[in-house]
Amino acid sequence: MTLPDEALTLTGGCSCGAIRYRVEIPPAASRPPSPFVPETVGTKMPYALACHCNDCRMASGTLLPATLMQIPETMIRVSVLPRTGPETSNIVTGRILDCTADDFDAAAADAGRPPYLPARDVLRATQPQDSEKTWLRFFHSHDCGRSFSRSFCGRCGTQVCFHYALAAEWCHGGKLPDGWSDVFDISTGSLDRKFVGVDWLVPDTETNFKHGSALGRSVSATGKWLKDTVKMKALGPEEGFVDEQELAELAKEGPCPEFFKLVIDDNVSA
Repeated sequence: MTLPDEALTLTGGCSCGAIRYRVEIPPAASRPPSPFVPETVGTKMPYALACHCNDCRMASGTLLPATLMQIPETMIRVSVLPRTGPETSNIVTGRILDCTADDFDAAAADAGRPPYLPARDVLRATQPQDSEKTWLRFFHSHDCGRSFSRSFCGRCGTQVCFHYALAAEWCHGGKLPDGWSDVFDISTGSLDRKFVGVDWLVPDTETNFKHGSALGRSVSATGKWLKDTVKMKALGPEEGFVDEQELAELAKEGPCPEFFKLVIDDNVSA
Protein backbone atom coordinates (compact mmCIF):
# COMPACT_ATOMS: atom_id res chain seq x y z
CA MET A 1 0.00 0.00 0.00
CA THR A 2 1.58 3.26 -1.12
CA LEU A 3 -0.38 6.13 0.41
CA PRO A 4 -0.05 9.65 -0.98
CA ASP A 5 2.68 11.63 0.81
CA GLU A 6 0.34 14.45 1.82
CA ALA A 7 -1.99 14.34 4.81
CA LEU A 8 -5.37 12.80 4.08
CA THR A 9 -8.56 11.75 5.85
CA LEU A 10 -10.32 8.49 5.06
CA THR A 11 -13.96 8.06 6.04
CA GLY A 12 -16.15 5.01 6.36
CA GLY A 13 -18.44 3.04 8.61
CA CYS A 14 -21.14 0.41 8.65
CA SER A 15 -23.67 -0.17 5.86
CA CYS A 16 -26.56 1.59 7.61
CA GLY A 17 -24.65 4.60 8.97
CA ALA A 18 -25.03 3.91 12.70
CA ILE A 19 -21.24 3.68 13.04
CA ARG A 20 -18.96 6.15 11.28
CA TYR A 21 -15.19 6.63 11.55
CA ARG A 22 -12.48 8.98 10.35
CA VAL A 23 -8.88 7.95 9.77
CA GLU A 24 -6.77 11.09 9.94
CA ILE A 25 -3.40 10.27 8.38
CA PRO A 26 -0.58 12.80 8.80
CA PRO A 27 2.00 13.64 6.10
CA ALA A 28 4.39 10.79 5.25
CA ALA A 29 7.25 12.30 7.26
CA SER A 30 5.13 12.23 10.44
CA ARG A 31 3.76 8.69 10.13
CA PRO A 32 5.09 6.24 12.72
CA PRO A 33 7.14 3.24 11.59
CA SER A 34 5.53 -0.19 11.71
CA PRO A 35 6.48 -1.87 14.99
CA PHE A 36 6.48 -5.30 13.32
CA VAL A 37 9.52 -4.87 11.08
CA PRO A 38 12.95 -3.18 11.40
CA GLU A 39 12.76 0.58 10.92
CA THR A 40 15.35 0.24 8.15
CA VAL A 41 12.68 -1.48 6.03
CA GLY A 42 10.85 1.86 5.94
CA THR A 43 7.31 0.53 6.40
CA LYS A 44 5.08 3.10 8.04
CA MET A 45 1.61 3.02 9.55
CA PRO A 46 -1.15 2.76 8.41
CA TYR A 47 -0.34 -0.60 6.89
CA ALA A 48 -2.59 -2.77 4.72
CA LEU A 49 -2.72 -6.56 4.80
CA ALA A 50 -4.85 -9.49 3.72
CA CYS A 51 -5.55 -12.27 6.21
CA HIS A 52 -6.55 -15.83 5.29
CA CYS A 53 -7.07 -17.07 8.86
CA ASN A 54 -10.20 -19.01 9.80
CA ASP A 55 -11.25 -16.37 12.32
CA CYS A 56 -11.25 -13.59 9.71
CA ARG A 57 -12.91 -15.89 7.16
CA MET A 58 -15.82 -16.63 9.49
CA ALA A 59 -16.13 -13.02 10.67
CA SER A 60 -16.17 -11.60 7.12
CA GLY A 61 -18.22 -14.44 5.61
CA THR A 62 -16.11 -14.68 2.45
CA LEU A 63 -13.80 -17.27 0.89
CA LEU A 64 -11.48 -14.47 -0.18
CA PRO A 65 -8.92 -13.13 2.30
CA ALA A 66 -10.15 -10.36 4.59
CA THR A 67 -8.44 -7.07 3.73
CA LEU A 68 -7.57 -4.80 6.62
CA MET A 69 -5.81 -1.51 7.29
CA GLN A 70 -3.75 -1.50 10.49
CA ILE A 71 -4.17 1.90 12.09
CA PRO A 72 -2.46 3.30 15.21
CA GLU A 73 -4.89 4.50 17.86
CA THR A 74 -3.74 8.10 17.35
CA MET A 75 -5.20 8.28 13.83
CA ILE A 76 -8.78 7.07 14.21
CA ARG A 77 -11.93 8.56 15.72
CA VAL A 78 -15.44 7.08 15.83
CA SER A 79 -19.05 8.27 16.08
CA VAL A 80 -21.82 5.83 17.11
CA LEU A 81 -25.55 6.54 17.09
CA PRO A 82 -27.64 5.74 20.17
CA ARG A 83 -30.06 2.81 20.12
CA THR A 84 -33.39 4.46 20.89
CA GLY A 85 -37.05 4.58 19.93
CA PRO A 86 -38.80 1.97 17.79
CA GLU A 87 -35.47 0.60 16.55
CA THR A 88 -34.97 -1.30 19.78
CA SER A 89 -36.82 -4.13 17.99
CA ASN A 90 -34.87 -7.14 16.78
CA ILE A 91 -36.03 -6.38 13.22
CA VAL A 92 -34.68 -3.23 11.57
CA THR A 93 -35.20 -1.97 8.02
CA GLY A 94 -33.53 0.73 5.96
CA ARG A 95 -30.35 2.75 6.06
CA ILE A 96 -29.95 5.82 8.26
CA LEU A 97 -27.43 7.17 5.74
CA ASP A 98 -27.03 6.12 2.12
CA CYS A 99 -23.34 5.37 2.59
CA THR A 100 -23.24 3.21 -0.53
CA ALA A 101 -24.10 6.03 -2.94
CA ASP A 102 -21.36 7.15 -5.34
CA ASP A 103 -22.02 10.79 -4.41
CA PHE A 104 -22.26 10.19 -0.64
CA ASP A 105 -21.11 13.34 1.21
CA ALA A 106 -19.41 12.23 4.43
CA ALA A 107 -19.00 15.77 5.77
CA ALA A 108 -22.68 16.63 5.27
CA ALA A 109 -23.70 13.33 6.87
CA ASP A 110 -21.88 14.31 10.06
CA ALA A 111 -24.34 17.09 10.81
CA GLY A 112 -26.16 16.32 14.05
CA ARG A 113 -24.21 13.14 14.77
CA PRO A 114 -22.70 12.33 18.17
CA PRO A 115 -19.11 13.60 18.42
CA TYR A 116 -16.21 11.61 17.00
CA LEU A 117 -14.25 10.14 19.90
CA PRO A 118 -10.83 8.43 20.04
CA ALA A 119 -11.11 4.82 18.90
CA ARG A 120 -9.47 3.53 22.07
CA ASP A 121 -12.46 4.93 23.99
CA VAL A 122 -15.03 3.43 21.62
CA LEU A 123 -13.77 0.36 19.72
CA ARG A 124 -12.48 -1.59 22.71
CA ALA A 125 -14.76 -3.88 24.71
CA THR A 126 -13.87 -2.33 28.05
CA GLN A 127 -17.33 -1.19 29.12
CA PRO A 128 -19.80 -3.76 27.72
CA GLN A 129 -22.67 -2.39 29.79
CA ASP A 130 -22.50 0.87 27.84
CA SER A 131 -22.80 -0.91 24.49
CA GLU A 132 -26.51 -1.50 25.13
CA LYS A 133 -27.03 2.23 24.67
CA THR A 134 -25.64 2.27 21.11
CA TRP A 135 -25.59 0.03 18.03
CA LEU A 136 -21.97 -0.98 18.62
CA ARG A 137 -21.41 -4.64 19.49
CA PHE A 138 -18.31 -6.66 20.35
CA PHE A 139 -17.23 -10.23 19.76
CA HIS A 140 -14.02 -12.20 19.61
CA SER A 141 -13.56 -15.91 19.19
CA HIS A 142 -11.22 -16.45 22.14
CA ASP A 143 -11.09 -13.25 24.20
CA CYS A 144 -12.76 -9.89 24.22
CA GLY A 145 -11.72 -6.96 26.38
CA ARG A 146 -8.79 -4.62 26.79
CA SER A 147 -6.46 -6.79 24.72
CA PHE A 148 -8.69 -7.99 21.86
CA SER A 149 -12.10 -7.24 20.41
CA ARG A 150 -14.04 -7.37 17.15
CA SER A 151 -16.56 -4.62 16.70
CA PHE A 152 -19.59 -4.66 14.46
CA CYS A 153 -22.88 -2.85 13.98
CA GLY A 154 -25.79 -4.43 15.86
CA ARG A 155 -28.22 -2.77 13.46
CA CYS A 156 -26.94 -3.85 10.03
CA GLY A 157 -24.30 -6.42 11.00
CA THR A 158 -21.32 -4.81 9.27
CA GLN A 159 -17.98 -5.90 10.69
CA VAL A 160 -16.07 -2.67 11.28
CA CYS A 161 -12.86 -3.43 13.12
CA PHE A 162 -10.57 -5.87 14.87
CA HIS A 163 -8.72 -4.28 17.79
CA TYR A 164 -5.69 -5.50 19.71
CA ALA A 165 -3.26 -4.10 22.24
CA LEU A 166 0.36 -4.52 21.17
CA ALA A 167 2.58 -6.90 23.09
CA ALA A 168 6.35 -6.58 23.12
CA GLU A 169 6.87 -10.09 21.74
CA TRP A 170 4.98 -9.16 18.55
CA CYS A 171 7.17 -6.13 17.90
CA HIS A 172 10.53 -6.25 16.18
CA GLY A 173 13.27 -6.48 18.79
CA GLY A 174 10.65 -6.52 21.54
CA LYS A 175 10.33 -2.73 21.30
CA LEU A 176 6.90 -1.18 21.73
CA PRO A 177 6.25 2.05 19.79
CA ASP A 178 6.41 5.43 21.50
CA GLY A 179 3.16 7.25 22.18
CA TRP A 180 0.65 4.54 21.28
CA SER A 181 -0.10 0.92 22.12
CA ASP A 182 -3.37 -0.10 20.43
CA VAL A 183 -3.92 -1.08 16.79
CA PHE A 184 -7.29 -0.94 15.03
CA ASP A 185 -7.61 -3.13 11.94
CA ILE A 186 -10.35 -1.42 9.96
CA SER A 187 -12.07 -3.58 7.35
CA THR A 188 -11.17 -1.80 4.13
CA GLY A 189 -14.50 -2.81 2.60
CA SER A 190 -16.18 -0.48 5.11
CA LEU A 191 -14.48 2.59 3.63
CA ASP A 192 -16.69 5.03 1.74
CA ARG A 193 -17.14 4.37 -1.98
CA LYS A 194 -14.82 7.22 -3.05
CA PHE A 195 -11.82 5.43 -1.54
CA VAL A 196 -12.29 1.82 -2.64
CA GLY A 197 -11.44 2.58 -6.27
CA VAL A 198 -7.88 3.68 -5.52
CA ASP A 199 -4.89 1.38 -6.06
CA TRP A 200 -3.07 2.47 -2.88
CA LEU A 201 -5.30 0.28 -0.71
CA VAL A 202 -3.67 -2.86 -2.13
CA PRO A 203 -2.33 -5.01 0.76
CA ASP A 204 1.40 -4.90 1.44
CA THR A 205 1.41 -8.48 2.68
CA GLU A 206 -0.76 -11.55 3.18
CA THR A 207 -0.71 -13.67 6.29
CA ASN A 208 -2.04 -17.07 7.38
CA PHE A 209 -1.86 -18.18 3.74
CA LYS A 210 -1.76 -21.84 4.76
CA HIS A 211 -5.27 -21.49 6.22
CA GLY A 212 -6.75 -19.89 3.10
CA SER A 213 -9.57 -21.34 1.04
CA ALA A 214 -8.84 -22.87 -2.37
CA LEU A 215 -10.52 -19.90 -4.05
CA GLY A 216 -8.80 -17.29 -1.88
CA ARG A 217 -5.29 -18.72 -2.34
CA SER A 218 -5.81 -19.15 -6.09
CA VAL A 219 -7.00 -15.56 -6.52
CA SER A 220 -4.06 -14.31 -4.44
CA ALA A 221 -1.60 -16.22 -6.61
CA THR A 222 -3.02 -14.96 -9.91
CA GLY A 223 -4.80 -11.65 -9.38
CA LYS A 224 -3.43 -8.27 -10.37
CA TRP A 225 -1.44 -6.70 -7.51
CA LEU A 226 -2.09 -9.62 -5.16
CA LYS A 227 0.08 -12.09 -7.08
CA ASP A 228 3.16 -10.00 -6.22
CA THR A 229 2.24 -9.51 -2.55
CA VAL A 230 4.54 -11.07 0.05
CA LYS A 231 2.77 -14.12 1.48
CA MET A 232 3.43 -15.54 4.96
CA LYS A 233 2.32 -19.05 5.85
CA ALA A 234 1.09 -17.97 9.27
CA LEU A 235 0.96 -14.83 11.38
CA GLY A 236 4.67 -14.03 11.59
CA PRO A 237 7.68 -14.38 9.25
CA GLU A 238 9.25 -16.87 11.65
CA GLU A 239 6.67 -19.36 10.37
CA GLY A 240 8.12 -19.00 6.89
CA PHE A 241 6.99 -17.62 3.57
CA VAL A 242 4.99 -19.36 0.85
CA ASP A 243 7.47 -20.90 -1.60
CA GLU A 244 7.56 -20.23 -5.33
CA GLN A 245 6.60 -23.81 -6.20
CA GLU A 246 3.28 -23.59 -4.35
CA LEU A 247 2.47 -20.25 -5.94
CA ALA A 248 3.36 -21.61 -9.37
CA GLU A 249 1.01 -24.56 -8.88
CA LEU A 250 -1.82 -22.25 -7.79
CA ALA A 251 -1.17 -19.93 -10.73
CA LYS A 252 -1.24 -22.88 -13.13
CA GLU A 253 -4.62 -23.99 -11.84
CA GLY A 254 -6.00 -20.45 -11.83
CA PRO A 255 -9.24 -19.26 -10.17
CA CYS A 256 -11.66 -21.38 -12.25
CA PRO A 257 -11.34 -19.44 -15.56
CA GLU A 258 -14.15 -21.43 -17.19
CA PHE A 259 -16.55 -20.25 -14.49
CA PHE A 260 -15.58 -16.60 -14.92
CA LYS A 261 -15.92 -16.92 -18.72
CA LEU A 262 -19.46 -18.26 -18.29
CA VAL A 263 -20.35 -15.37 -16.00
CA ILE A 264 -18.97 -12.81 -18.46
CA ASP A 265 -20.72 -14.44 -21.43
CA ASP A 266 -24.03 -14.52 -19.56
CA ASN A 267 -23.73 -10.85 -18.61
CA VAL A 268 -22.85 -9.81 -22.16
CA SER A 269 -25.79 -11.70 -23.66
CA ALA A 270 -28.30 -10.53 -21.02
